[in-house]
Amino acid sequence: MGLSGLLASKAALEVTSDNIVNANTDGYSRRDIALTENAAPGGVTMNAVQGRIGSGVTVGALRRAQDSFLAGTLRNAQARVAELDTLGATLARISDNLGGE
Repeated sequence: MGLSGLLASKAALEVTSDNIVNANTDGYSRRDIALTENAAPGGVTMNAVQGRIGSGVTVGALRRAQDSFLAGTLRNAQARVAELDTLGATLARISDNLGGE
């Protein structure tokens, strides 16, 4: 039980350190880790029966924290920039054909 707790805590600290190191990295999204309680013998968890000795924890899902609104806004902004770049190139060609500067 103690070893599983130490290993799970180590994994959680590694995820936290990755979040700190990459906080200013473009495109990086914060991650978090879910720890789940191991079932005691007989399939009973500690939460179900008070006072029963559990059998530790395991590392569950590793999830990325993303804001879907911000991701959508970014996609829309990138599409608009591409649209304006195309429009600018087209207007430049028209201007060149008309002899403008």
